[in-house]
Amino acid sequence: MLHTSGKKTAAYCVTMCAALAAILSIGADAYAAKPTGEILRIEVDAGPHHAEYVISDGELDLVTTGYWQWNADVFDLGWLEDDNSGEEVAELLDADLIYKDTTNPSGLAQIYMGLVLRSHPDYDTQFTIRSGQQTFGAEWQPSMGASLGIGISDDASPADGATLTGTHTDGNAFWANYNGYVPAGDNFTSQCDYLHTDSGDYNEQFNVLPPAEMTGESISDMSMEFSFTLTPNDRVTVSANYAMIPVPEPATLLLVAAGLILHRRR
Repeated sequence: MLHTSGKKTAAYCVTMCAALAAILSIGADAYAAKPTGEILRIEVDAGPHHAEYVISDGELDLVTTGYWQWNADVFDLGWLEDDNSGEEVAELLDADLIYKDTTNPSGLAQIYMGLVLRSHPDYDTQFTIRSGQQTFGAEWQPSMGASLGIGISDDASPADGATLTGTHTDGNAFWANYNGYVPAGDNFTSQCDYLHTDSGDYNEQFNVLPPAEMTGESISDMSMEFSFTLTPNDRVTVSANYAMIPVPEPATLLLVAAGLILHRRR
């Protein structure tokens, strides 16, 4: 359940970077579609409290052929409440989603997630943030790439530092999977096991995996998930960009790699 605060409490505007927007169509033959079902699921556990927040495919706006976007507005933001007790468990400050299938002008399939959240004021808070599943016609030996940004800051007063700890089964905070809806399927990349900042500071980790050919692989879907704990009354910003490029030319790979790098947000 979401209790809205009445105004947007953080500025986290998401725009596609110029490099990705400029990529020309690469003539993909795959048949793809708008994601169906859940396009965003947030599950939060803090002490005895549990909250869930779900956005479905009906909330996606069509931008152009094969390109859908969702941007949180004032009514989407605020405290996530325990459905049983009404306790405010964690605060959603901003959220943006982008989904692309291979029919869009760039010819690549892509998922982008960007969110800002604040943990429970008194408890270490477990966050699980899962994208929808972007499907497409099976592509033989495509290239795939990803970028990830995670930043934390100390919102407590008095300041006491902030710590994020990955809680996936391998100890990391971020998974990007394919050929199965995360946490199922095959793992393309797993990143960020631990992040800490001292009192009053901001710290971030930013990783880029440039597009690489998936030799001997047939790929038909992709999805992403964050899973981590955050210390009480602290803020986390997560940003992830995951792309599949069907049989691309080298020049296209360079443009996509540049886009993954430039799509960094704080």
